Amino acid sequence: MKVIVTNIKEPGVLEKERVVMRVEEDCELGRYILIRARANSKNLVGGVIDGYWLPNSKVKTGDLVVLYTKVGKSKTKDTAENKTHFVYWGKDEAIWGSPQFGAAVGLFTDWKSYRIGGFDSEMDVESD
Repeated sequence: MKVIVTNIKEPGVLEKERVVMRVEEDCELGRYILIRARANSKNLVGGVIDGYWLPNSKVKTGDLVVLYTKVGKSKTKDTAENKTHFVYWGKDEAIWGSPQFGAAVGLFTDWKSYRIGGFDSEMDVESD
């Protein structure tokens, strides 16, 4: 996996709550989706609650991706070793405050979209 979840910080506190991910290998971040799912003390057990499709951006090995639960404006901060990409889910309440939920990030490269009423044009899908 090229992007992994390393931590959920400040769970239950909307202004600080965030999921921290680390880039293990150069990739296109927009090919990944983070899901929130039901969990027990050992693992995720299914029951996806919701998900966040990460934004299109080329990321490098060692970069961090920080997904805040709250509303905000995406930005990137350079450090001496890497970049930290801050993105925002746009929720108005904390979602990680209970141990009954866990996070997973997965590669999403092959899909067919559907929209009621159709799309104005075909979407191009590039693979990593």
